[in-house]
Amino acid sequence: NTNNTNNNNNNLISIQQMLTNSILKCDIDAHKDLYSNIVLTGGTTLLHGFSQRLLNELKTLAYPNIPIKISAEPDRLFSNWIGGSILSSLSVFDQLSITKSQYKEEGLSIIKRKHSN
Repeated sequence: NTNNTNNNNNNLISIQQMLTNSILKCDIDAHKDLYSNIVLTGGTTLLHGFSQRLLNELKTLAYPNIPIKISAEPDRLFSNWIGGSILSSLSVFDQLSITKSQYKEEGLSIIKRKHSN
């Protein structure tokens, strides 16, 4: 039936709203730093006008006069993969990583144990 609609769309929120919600959940003293250090990565962010539109939308949601800075490097298509490659090559990666079997055996407690420092 082509008249059926997807009711899951009612739960969708915009990227700017997700960013704002995330920032507002952090300590209020961090809000200014978070708004001024937004980094875009991935292919969708390469859409023409994406970063400017996001900036304009965030300005309507953020506190008045809060500085908003969005970094959108030209080579951001693969920046998340490059970052992951760098992270995995660090000597501490094995100490920080959690295997599937470790998680299955210990659950959330392994995250707290390995990353509580």
